[in-house]
Amino acid sequence: MDYQEIIAYLEDLGDKVRDGEADAIEALGHLRLINTAIEGATKYVDAGALEAAEKYPGKTFVHKGVEWLKQDGARRYAYDHIHEIVSIEDELKRAKELAKDAAEFAQKFDVKLREGQVVMGGGVCVTPATFKHTKSMLKMKPLS
Repeated sequence: MDYQEIIAYLEDLGDKVRDGEADAIEALGHLRLINTAIEGATKYVDAGALEAAEKYPGKTFVHKGVEWLKQDGARRYAYDHIHEIVSIEDELKRAKELAKDAAEFAQKFDVKLREGQVVMGGGVCVTPATFKHTKSMLKMKPLS
């Protein structure tokens, strides 16, 4: 099976689900399993392709009719050695946790806010965090 057949199969599966001709839950399970296999194979293929691309000079090259661009990964800066930043991040983490606790407390006990705040233990007034649920989804757990 070549990649064009795989793409055609996936497009056909999506069409059948959209048209009510295939079981959407079963199709989702198949897609998740296929995606897992793709991710596993991609780890090895990416590394091999990057190594093979090194034989081409410059940033761009053409291989089998496709133009490719060699690109460095994104820059990631580290700040964990800067005391001032670590202190501020720790303070922010504590403030976020307190606001989250206030939101959960207010929801659990149906607490009325006073001037937009919840009175927590020790009389501390805290503005609760807001939240919204992310997109609903189905989790798959194959039965052995």
